[in-house]
Amino acid sequence: MNGCDPDIGPRLPLLLRRVGLLDIGVSIAQPLGIEGEVKLINAVTMENLAGTLIGLGLTTRDEVDRLLQALYDFAADPETVAGMPRVVQTWGRKAA
Repeated sequence: MNGCDPDIGPRLPLLLRRVGLLDIGVSIAQPLGIEGEVKLINAVTMENLAGTLIGLGLTTRDEVDRLLQALYDFAADPETVAGMPRVVQTWGRKAA
């Protein structure tokens, strides 16, 4: 996707091992929320992707606008829960 690797997270521990790090650890965090910024991530992401998706002919401005309205309505609903993408946290240390 535009030069990024959205699936690199699970491979990070191996990559750290390959460059010689020791005591490698890994954890996954996935914030959830019923209010605030965490509930806006889907709408904000769509806003940022809209131009590219329209430019590629994958959707129209009208479709994007309808979807954005639905996403913002979802975020404003106090009875919905939304989550951020999983974040893989990986660490290690250099040999002495």
